[in-house]
Amino acid sequence: MMKVQANIMELQLFRGFRLHPNAHAKHGTPSEGQRSCRAETLRGQANIMEYILMTFFIVVVIIGLMLFMSSWQSTQHQLEIAKENNARALELTNFISTSPYFIKGSQVLAGPMLDDAKIMALSATDNICDKLENMFGSNWFAEISIIEYQSDEKIDCTTDNYPNCNTWTLCDEDHDKLFYVLPVNIYRRALDRTDIGTLKVGIYVF
Repeated sequence: MMKVQANIMELQLFRGFRLHPNAHAKHGTPSEGQRSCRAETLRGQANIMEYILMTFFIVVVIIGLMLFMSSWQSTQHQLEIAKENNARALELTNFISTSPYFIKGSQVLAGPMLDDAKIMALSATDNICDKLENMFGSNWFAEISIIEYQSDEKIDCTTDNYPNCNTWTLCDEDHDKLFYVLPVNIYRRALDRTDIGTLKVGIYVF
């Protein structure tokens, strides 16, 4: 009888320590609702990251387009300025090579014939650039050189060494230059002869 009661007590104890059927589900494996909530959270985070990346990409593209347009406009502006400078330098070269202030006589016959006496008078005049600004504009220069076969030495002409010189310079400044060079004949009035030379005319580029 005591043995039967002992077995009954062991059975009751076993039943008392048996886990509740839902205990494992509550404290171990997540439920369906929890898994669904976690999936929604991950999906929301992925959407946020995608939005951030897309926004960053759009901003980068916009900045790139702005830089490209700015560079393109700057290049176009520089090309327009270069075109205008070239046109002015060429026009000024043609004008000076036929101007009565520089050439012998009043007409150009067989190409430019510069008169060194007229050039000497211009180069010896004070503030000649300001006085010729109404005719030639500002920021220009001219250099007339005689080609001597005996020597390549440059001798600037002054009232003291004329006609024993070979170069006249008008409105010379220390700036970047854009110029054209023409071959010309130069009449040496004091020597009564014609020499071969070059006419370099241009503008200063700032």
